[in-house]
Amino acid sequence: ILHRFSTIKASSLALRADKALFFMESVKKYPIKVAAKWAGILLVITFFAIYIAQYSESHFGVDFFDLYGFLEFIVMPTLLFFAIKQYKNRLGGYISYGQAYIAGLVYTLFSMVLLSLFWHIYLTFLSPQVFTNLLSDFDGELSKKHILVDRYDMEINDFKYNLTHHYSQIAFDIGICGFIFSIISAALLKKRKPIIDEVHEQK
Repeated sequence: ILHRFSTIKASSLALRADKALFFMESVKKYPIKVAAKWAGILLVITFFAIYIAQYSESHFGVDFFDLYGFLEFIVMPTLLFFAIKQYKNRLGGYISYGQAYIAGLVYTLFSMVLLSLFWHIYLTFLSPQVFTNLLSDFDGELSKKHILVDRYDMEINDFKYNLTHHYSQIAFDIGICGFIFSIISAALLKKRKPIIDEVHEQK
């Protein structure tokens, strides 16, 4: 009886181990963990870059919108590329165009959510003076142009609207940028397995 019980217990443990291994292998096939990691890195870089720029603006004249453009068009696509590359390595060094493209889109989705929330919290609660400073700078630029009062009011109202709805605009910008660079990165990083390996896997 003890021998039978030990055999059943060993079989049960082996089955659990197989299920755990199958689960781990399945997780590797999806880019969620990798994409979330690199989107988190983007968030950390953005956080420190913004606060460094906030200090540097009064000392070195760092422009807020230039920094935003740098983060969106340089840092974000670079991290997207590394996210797909790491996912490719997890798959054994081979990745199809579709897998690479989906990994880029998942990273983009995480980035959209995290950065939209960050910018909203930053401009609304952490540093609301930035909102006032941006509006004041824009007002000064309009005053130099000597435009009509009606046009002036319209420009100011549009600028206020864009600032108060910045999170949706940021999500849109990141989405478009991520979509384009996912196509480019997927084309650069795709690498199919040798046909003989695919045949062995099917068997």
